[in-house]
Amino acid sequence: MLRMQFMPSDFDPQLLVLGDKADMGAFANLLAQFAIHPAGAILNQSGVFSEDTIVNLQPYVADADMALGLWRDAGDTGDDTRLTWTLTPELASKFSTAVRKIAADTKLSGSAFLEVETLNEIRVHASTGEFEADFLTGDAR
Repeated sequence: MLRMQFMPSDFDPQLLVLGDKADMGAFANLLAQFAIHPAGAILNQSGVFSEDTIVNLQPYVADADMALGLWRDAGDTGDDTRLTWTLTPELASKFSTAVRKIAADTKLSGSAFLEVETLNEIRVHASTGEFEADFLTGDAR
């Protein structure tokens, strides 16, 4: 099961995305599909499970005063953490390639950091085989 959770930190906040190699392949496909047809999507409704994090994937529009990358929503005051991940098709394709590499690697574990490298951006840490299978679900959190 592909799962995610926001990991807050004063110095290195991350969205941790975990799954096995097949899950990472599905995540890579999701990003590749976004690169081809950049339309808004909620990751939670696209096969990424989370108990407390909601991520809105949206296309970057240059004239709309948007910031590239992953950011916490300004109105995030509820029980769930709400994040918006704004990408260009080129970035989505680049991230898809990085995730596909860890999905296809013969090593038992691997990870990729997906980031635009903007100051204070939340990094996406896609990982396979580095955490227990039930990490981020139920009592293991």
